[in-house]
Amino acid sequence: MAVDILSDAKALLNISNADTSKDGILNIYIRRAVPLIQSYLQLKTEPITETDYLGNVINTIEPIDVTATYSDAVIEYAVENYRKRGNEGIKQGSQGSRSQTYDNSLSDAVKALLPTPFVKLMGSGRKGYYYGY
Repeated sequence: MAVDILSDAKALLNISNADTSKDGILNIYIRRAVPLIQSYLQLKTEPITETDYLGNVINTIEPIDVTATYSDAVIEYAVENYRKRGNEGIKQGSQGSRSQTYDNSLSDAVKALLPTPFVKLMGSGRKGYYYGY
């Protein structure tokens, strides 16, 4: 079953599906979520091709489709940013002397919907990944 991310985000925001005036803004937030999640999980964005010693292609591994695999995290990111529209990225702020700190990372709520990122092992000479628990 395919998840309609835009419809689910609109449902959480109490926006009717018939109201398309907010679709452009929501689609931008949905689009922004994908590279942030890919970066957080250290996912490859290009297909990986495995070859034998003669250069013959053995296998091609396609990159993970973030919107299909982690749709709940994409929806959460879009809803959070829609609600704080105009103040995206402001982590801390003050009104008196206009001091603000910006943060472009994923929130803890979005991270909770994602698996633990892979950690590459260096120096072992082996290809492999360690799930960092």
